[in-house]
Amino acid sequence: YDGVKILVAVIGSSSVRVAEGYVGVKAVRVTASTPTSVRWSRMLRLVGTKYVLVCYTAVAFSPYTDVERLIRALRLLPHAAFVSGATRNETGHWAVECFQARLELYALMLREGYTASALECMYCDAVGGPFLTTLAQMAATPLDERLTGSAVFVDWFLRVRANGGLGAACPDVLFFTAGGRKALWANRRSWTPLAAKWGVTDILLPLRHYHHFTCQEAKLSCAVPQDLAAPPCCLAFLGRSLRDVVTVLEATGLTVQVAESTVVGGVKGGLQPWQTDAHLAVMGSQGELRLCLDILRRGGFSADLSEEEEDPTYVLASQDLTLFLHPLTLDLQGDLPTSQRATPTRMHVAGAWLPAPPNPGLYARGLAGPGSLQHRPPGEAWPKCSDPAHHSCLDHLPLDGTWTKLR
Repeated sequence: YDGVKILVAVIGSSSVRVAEGYVGVKAVRVTASTPTSVRWSRMLRLVGTKYVLVCYTAVAFSPYTDVERLIRALRLLPHAAFVSGATRNETGHWAVECFQARLELYALMLREGYTASALECMYCDAVGGPFLTTLAQMAATPLDERLTGSAVFVDWFLRVRANGGLGAACPDVLFFTAGGRKALWANRRSWTPLAAKWGVTDILLPLRHYHHFTCQEAKLSCAVPQDLAAPPCCLAFLGRSLRDVVTVLEATGLTVQVAESTVVGGVKGGLQPWQTDAHLAVMGSQGELRLCLDILRRGGFSADLSEEEEDPTYVLASQDLTLFLHPLTLDLQGDLPTSQRATPTRMHVAGAWLPAPPNPGLYARGLAGPGSLQHRPPGEAWPKCSDPAHHSCLDHLPLDGTWTKLR
């Protein structure tokens, strides 16, 4: 493509001279410490044409790299904001890196494949190699210079999609790229800023790469509004707290059971994403209970007697999460067969088998009444989300049935 201006980021004066020795090439000098996103942004500021080919990972070109085909596809495909092709790396491995993106319940997943096609091109939410777009699109959706590595472009693709744009991959156009595909996804450090930006604790990437992040890394608080689901890291902390408290209570000789909505959640499969508290029922002397509370306080819990409850209920709190200790006034073990009364019922909650009422299903049905297996009382909907585009709005979830986390 004679006459097409080429911009290349290079390190060192000698590299600048070599690069600019070629006709039509302008070198943009950077240092080894210059972040990837900053390098691309500097080059993009020098682009003056309508279209721009972002040659991410490209190492060579041939007639197979049909840029004119990409321009036609970008012009003719409805809603297309960027187009790519297939890739062939230096070891000869060929692939169409077309991905579908899902962002829900604090998880981001990029899955290989396409949902539709036109003009022999696949519609994609994101692509894994070089791509063509317009300068206007790059100006409307600038690269985030706080990000690094492949996360720079994944973030860009996500923001383009959020604004109604689509991508495409035309398999007959071939780019020659560097390195193996795994290198694009394996570096957890480059994905941490993206997790914090989008508020996700789990990023599932192609080739089975999976990165998990703590609440702190994802910059998430457990004090969530009522219209949002609780982050998984908060539910995990609530589960650990629940298990720790049960362990302390049982070690002191107190009779303890999961109670209230914690039983209902357990019947449905465990702590649910709308739960930010847990409930236990305890039977024992005040002296034994005070001893347990002292142990829990030393373990980092605050423990206070609630004046809002009719019965004396202790409220344990840690990291914006609450655990209630209710008095266990009725022992229903007598309704079990005589041969089984010495063995308490246990149900799987928060990753452990915790002591529970003798018949958890009957307990949950009696507590919640008709529609006890639904997630809201009959006739009620989830609270309307203040930000409908947020990936963890409760009103995105079904009102009935098991919710499934991205895997």
